[in-house]
Amino acid sequence: MRFTGPFHLEDVTEREWLVTNGLGGYASATLCGMNTRRYHGLLVAALRPPGQRTLLVAKLEETITDAAGQEYLLATNQYPGTLYPQGYHYLTEFELDGNSAIARFTAGTLALEKRVVMVAGENTTLLRYRNTGVEALTLTLTPLVNARDFHGEMAANGVFFQLAFEQHKRGPCVHVWTDWLPDGFWLSADGGTWQEQTAWNNDMTYSWEQRRGLTALDNHFSPGHFTLALLPGGSVTITLSTLPPAERPTLAPAVTVAEEDYVPADEPLEIQQLFRTAHSFLVRRGKVNNEEVTHGKTIIAGYHWFGDWGRDTMIALPGLCLTTRRFADAADILRTFAAARRHGLLPNLFLDSGQGEAYNAVDASLWFIYAVDCYQRATGDFALVQELQPALEEIIQCYREGTDFGIHMDRDGLIVAAAPGWQLTWMDAKVDDWVVTPRMGKPVEISALWYNALRVMENYAIQFRWPGDYGDLAERVRKHFAAFWNPRAGCLYDVLGETPDEHVRPNQIFAVSLPHSPLDLHQARGVVSTVERYLLTPYGLRTLAPQDSDYIGQYRGNQWERDGAYHRGTVWAWLMGPYVEAYLRVHGHTPAAKSLCRTLLKPLLAHTWDAGVGSISEIFEGNPPHLPCGTISQAWSVAEIIRVWDQCRL
Repeated sequence: MRFTGPFHLEDVTEREWLVTNGLGGYASATLCGMNTRRYHGLLVAALRPPGQRTLLVAKLEETITDAAGQEYLLATNQYPGTLYPQGYHYLTEFELDGNSAIARFTAGTLALEKRVVMVAGENTTLLRYRNTGVEALTLTLTPLVNARDFHGEMAANGVFFQLAFEQHKRGPCVHVWTDWLPDGFWLSADGGTWQEQTAWNNDMTYSWEQRRGLTALDNHFSPGHFTLALLPGGSVTITLSTLPPAERPTLAPAVTVAEEDYVPADEPLEIQQLFRTAHSFLVRRGKVNNEEVTHGKTIIAGYHWFGDWGRDTMIALPGLCLTTRRFADAADILRTFAAARRHGLLPNLFLDSGQGEAYNAVDASLWFIYAVDCYQRATGDFALVQELQPALEEIIQCYREGTDFGIHMDRDGLIVAAAPGWQLTWMDAKVDDWVVTPRMGKPVEISALWYNALRVMENYAIQFRWPGDYGDLAERVRKHFAAFWNPRAGCLYDVLGETPDEHVRPNQIFAVSLPHSPLDLHQARGVVSTVERYLLTPYGLRTLAPQDSDYIGQYRGNQWERDGAYHRGTVWAWLMGPYVEAYLRVHGHTPAAKSLCRTLLKPLLAHTWDAGVGSISEIFEGNPPHLPCGTISQAWSVAEIIRVWDQCRL
């Protein structure tokens, strides 16, 4: 995906790029290299994969000098009341090539290309600079380093950095460390010289954090600079790594997208890039239940700031792993989460610190059964299903008999989720003690998932001769699921409690979209029609109908304001997946229906050129023009779009 200048400032600061390393670490910035978020950096390392993500190198400030001594500052930074330097004027082209970010600059008679990649399985970023002009130039690179949690900011002079210089055969190398980060990290070049010149770069301003109502000033430490002479066609590689040079096998660029990854050649460029982007969410987990695991795969829910969440992982797995034919990764992920279950519950999330899990999710285990079924139908691998039998049976038993957080099956067979002060469904926004959408009682999508899970287990029990009355129980659930039908509105109640919740929310769509539906065709059509009328937008489904008095159409302001809107009108891209699935269910998988659904998906394909380049954002504002918000690259957004796009093949 390529962008060509000349650029306005907004063109290159509102779009962001991201490359990853398969551990949870990443490199990311705007197209011109200006950091507009606390999360931006050239080396954000996952020190306890995929967690404990730490900003180590914020950026390299590049200066090129011609033979006459004319200097050109290629960096762009924002400080209070000023933008300096303004190197974006020299940016002529930006390209996202798979998992490589490439920026090309022209200044005077000089031309320079910068390529950023990460090494698979290492907290290592490689920057390859190449003189693409016809004149020799001198390249000066000034690293801005840090040593802070990627959620935070560094105070001025907040850390005492220690430095050690070494001259290797490949070139100069600088070891940087602090008292709390004793192993530190290394900055090295395969040529040139190093000049130590310590200073602090203070008050770098992050415009996105200002918009989010968060602290927007940060401070970085500069240990010195590299100086390199580049003849026309010459190149140099800068390595930023938590591994010392002696432990790194090569300086050759290696990216996380393997050659054997499946990318459909007959699909649009945007879909091809989404298939490549899918790989960025697949990472290695170091621990499960506080025990070290070998090759425990998991899924990062979204970049920049999410970790691995059980619910998100199971929803995203079919698109990220099955549509893309990464079947071994899918099996590994299912094993990872099965091993982490507790009392029939899968983790809602693994804590970013690596010190355990949180289990407050009523739906993650039911989505797990859905994901196992998707995997089996895609691969024919019945052996894994039998291997996971204890986990599958435990989930059903614990939901029937009752488990943590008040999760249990009621006498009518429907599932109750009631734990005051806890957010248990995917509508999980919580600020301090405020649960924004508590949905206590019987949420509609939970009983729909429960019915689907029972039908899946019924099929397995017949095929493998497992014990259990899954079919009889599923019939009871189907019969009593009728209580969700709101005849006056022609759709489903959102939650059954003391009084039914009549808010028009998208959760009812799952009662149609899941492989096994408890609804008849008339009811299914009513649900799809209602969702289309009130919730459908070009970028996904709103979380609340605009006519509702609780509706909030903009996602802006401080954390209270943003979380207050998160599930009260904000559009979620991933919900386009179940909507398309439901539409095809009630209208038939005809060529006309598939063509219409692909047309519905095209605005999201066009969106891959905005916000997070090559990816799909987490959310969009409920009101037109539906500005993108949240994370710039969300796993289930990408997963669901490529999954249903593939289903709509003619």
